[in-house]
Amino acid sequence: MFFKIINDQLAGSDVRFYALNGGNDLFGIFLTPQQAEDAKRSLPTRTDWPYLPDAEWPWYGQYH
Repeated sequence: MFFKIINDQLAGSDVRFYALNGGNDLFGIFLTPQQAEDAKRSLPTRTDWPYLPDAEWPWYGQYH
């Protein structure tokens, strides 16, 4: 998984590569965990929150 590869390389850093959206609209953004939490507090729709993708079907880590 692309996001895992990037985040493994960032292991010593204070940022992670978070996913936004999903499917054909999927894109990534570099954020600190604090910035990701701040985004969650400011975005009212959970599916808009940044997330760390995983292999668990059907949401693959995306908040819903």
